[in-house]
Amino acid sequence: MLSGRIVRAVLGIWLLGCAAPAQAAQAAPAAPARIAAASSLRAQQRELDAAEALLRKRLEALLAGGLVLLQREPDELILRIPVRELFEPDSDQFKEHAMDSSPWSAVTALLRKRHRLVAQINVYSDSIGGEIANHGLSELRALSLLTAMHSASIASTRVTGSGVGAAVQLAGEDTPEGRDQNRRVEVVFGLAHPGPAQPGPGSGRSGQ
Repeated sequence: MLSGRIVRAVLGIWLLGCAAPAQAAQAAPAAPARIAAASSLRAQQRELDAAEALLRKRLEALLAGGLVLLQREPDELILRIPVRELFEPDSDQFKEHAMDSSPWSAVTALLRKRHRLVAQINVYSDSIGGEIANHGLSELRALSLLTAMHSASIASTRVTGSGVGAAVQLAGEDTPEGRDQNRRVEVVFGLAHPGPAQPGPGSGRSGQ
């Protein structure tokens, strides 16, 4: 009986020794996967670094004067342009030469040069009047900008658009300056399609 127990114990130890290399082999691919993920993240950061540098160089004077704002996030780049620079008041019609102006020409030039970038165009309004009209005007303006992008030979798979209305405000609405700040176009650059902003319901006259 004693010899049988010894044999079984030795056999158990031997089986455990055989199983350990197999488990280690199964775990081995985790390290290369982590390395690949880190390498991909670094490549994304380099692409956004290059995009930011190009925009800052092209828009240097406008950024210095506060006419446009450029914000860097970990996985995206946000360019903020006042609506008044692109559109006629209370309209989805472009101002004369707006598509050739420095803010918008910089957007199209960047997308032409950096082919891995995609962009989400979000159009915002102030809260004067009701949200249905504000949202509708924002949608029309977003559609106009998308059409301009496609006319500039930017593939539709790389650019999406959304009218947000007054759902997301940057400043108070009790001053003309605050309302002007809220009427804006934000172009969000990334390496994957960003999700659309979330509009809200409402009714009444549109904000410009």
